[in-house]
Amino acid sequence: MLWQPVPVSYALRRYGWRDFRAYLLVAAWVAACLVCIASRYVDATPTIVLNPIGRHLRLSIYVPNLISQALMLLLGPGWALPAAFLASLLGLLREGVPRTASLSLSLVDPLAVGVLAVVYRGFALPVDFRSRRSWGWFAAAAALCAFITASGSVIWSEVNRLGPRDTFTTWLGWVFGSFLASMGLVGPAMALVLVPWYQLRGRILPAPTWRGSSFRLLIATIAGVGLTLAAFLAASSGLATERLEMILGQNLPPEVRSAVRQAVASWRFSAWSGIGIVAVITVAAVAIAYWWSGVWETQNRVLAEASQRAQDALRVKSTFLATVSHELRTPMNGILGMHELLLGGGLNQEQRSYVSIAEQSARHLLNLLNELLDLSKIEAGKLEICEAPFDVREQVEFAGGLLRPKAEAGGLALRLFVSPEVPRRIVGDGDRFRQILLNLIGNSVKFTREGSVDVEVEVVSAGRKGPMLSVSVTDTGPGIAPEVLPKLFQPFAQGDISLVRKHGGTGLGLAICKQLTERMGGTIGVESFLGEGTTFRFRLPLRAAEEEETPPAQPKIGPPVASDSESLRADVLLAEDNAVNQLVAQRFLERLGCTVTIAANGGEAIEQCRLKSFDAVLMDCQMPDIDGLEATRRIRENELPKGRRVPIIAMTAHAEDAWRERCHEVGMDDFLGKPVAFEELRKTLLRCLGSGNAAG
Repeated sequence: MLWQPVPVSYALRRYGWRDFRAYLLVAAWVAACLVCIASRYVDATPTIVLNPIGRHLRLSIYVPNLISQALMLLLGPGWALPAAFLASLLGLLREGVPRTASLSLSLVDPLAVGVLAVVYRGFALPVDFRSRRSWGWFAAAAALCAFITASGSVIWSEVNRLGPRDTFTTWLGWVFGSFLASMGLVGPAMALVLVPWYQLRGRILPAPTWRGSSFRLLIATIAGVGLTLAAFLAASSGLATERLEMILGQNLPPEVRSAVRQAVASWRFSAWSGIGIVAVITVAAVAIAYWWSGVWETQNRVLAEASQRAQDALRVKSTFLATVSHELRTPMNGILGMHELLLGGGLNQEQRSYVSIAEQSARHLLNLLNELLDLSKIEAGKLEICEAPFDVREQVEFAGGLLRPKAEAGGLALRLFVSPEVPRRIVGDGDRFRQILLNLIGNSVKFTREGSVDVEVEVVSAGRKGPMLSVSVTDTGPGIAPEVLPKLFQPFAQGDISLVRKHGGTGLGLAICKQLTERMGGTIGVESFLGEGTTFRFRLPLRAAEEEETPPAQPKIGPPVASDSESLRADVLLAEDNAVNQLVAQRFLERLGCTVTIAANGGEAIEQCRLKSFDAVLMDCQMPDIDGLEATRRIRENELPKGRRVPIIAMTAHAEDAWRERCHEVGMDDFLGKPVAFEELRKTLLRCLGSGNAAG
């Protein structure tokens, strides 16, 4: 915990004179000043014998100095310096000390407290006195403060006409007294009250948060110390001049008197010149520093506003992409659904070819949409990495099996190799691992005209980080230019523009791969030579799964097939407001042998479930009037008296994990993302109808 001073001007501006807290603050400060003044009249200077000197050493424990140190740590130097100065000045004048000497001695304690404040602010020292480090720094600062305070002993000795030996003894007593009092009284007191005081003060009067306020406070403290030092030198010079004039009043020979007068004039000129130089330099430095702090404040404010605008723009962009994703997935569901229906109908060869091309184009558009959504999640920091055991070989075979037909159609050999040292199951995000593989292998297949694409998975050692899973994808393509390699993993960055125009792409795949790899604690890189090929390699921390952990089932590769033997013969309620999506889902369900009842909104779905018992409900999440989430909640409430739970399957164009959680929270049993594929619908219904029948 660092020192947290509150400037006097800031407190008054924050509260204003009409706020009762301002009066309480000022009253507390006045009370502290009065305590300092009152303590000036208390004799707290015990006497002990210091053997090395052989004389009684008077340890001076000066209470106003201790109170001003505590005020400096609790509130700030602006509150402590006036208290220390007033207490010393009034006490010395009351004791009959000459005014010049009183002024000089009164400036010693403020000078010491000011230097203490500069040290704490300039070096950012901790003030949590519950730690040894804070105590060590406080001891060093207290020693410095004690030496500065002890400089007043010279003036005190001069006023009281003490000899050199008594002056040294007095100086030594002031040093040890101040240091021991700080360590024995101020330090323990701050250890008890400083942390709770900062917490209480933070609720009553929050400290300035801008860094420039700290800089200005440091400037003001240094200026106060500089001006205090100038005043101290001026008072000391005046005291020395008075002493020399007293010497002139004695019976001296004319030539000695003349020499003393010249010495006094020379001393006075030199002293006041030095004081003037110190004052001018201090004022000029403070003026320049305040000007620079104003410029700094303006720059920081501009940067803060720019940063806020950038964050707002990023938030708006993420919201826009999520909204666009939802709006695009809804018509994509109709497009892909109609293609599946057409491909399952009686088309001739030419018509089937046209529909297949249209379906491939639609799925390519869906992949681009998914990449944009993934990028928006990554930039918004909302991409989640799920840790679960998965089978490495199954994921590699799945990715290879999915892309092998495309590779063979282009005359390429796609070879997969998994080292025997690779554990069968590892812990990580299998879906993201497969996504990286598909991106890298897909790029190699897309840009390689002839030759082969080799995928190799092995275990490598990475030093202190432990074993790593290394996956490399090597092709015999045209290679990548050296000037392109550094920016290859940046969003929207692409290589040879002629190849990009030929094969298409947005340049997001590699950027997403890099982000996913780093989120999983790994690294990714590329090696390429023009005309020889390219190797992409990513490494992930290897954690083998325990034997009892079972990896989730992976999707199998193959075209969706539906036959009469797979007829479900279920009574299904379809809650969907979009007419095209109604038609697609209805035709899919009818192909599965289901009887379909359609509800155009959530209210109709609730009413239909109240009137009739269904085997399953397909519920769109976003519908007019009553959405799917609220409709599901009400259906579950109406089911409680009956004791029968109908399986409800969410259908939504929102692909975020947060939507899955919301669906499960309201009581939905499964989740289908749009666009809905026929095979996914069939498997989901089989899964839910099985669990639903068991529950019934």
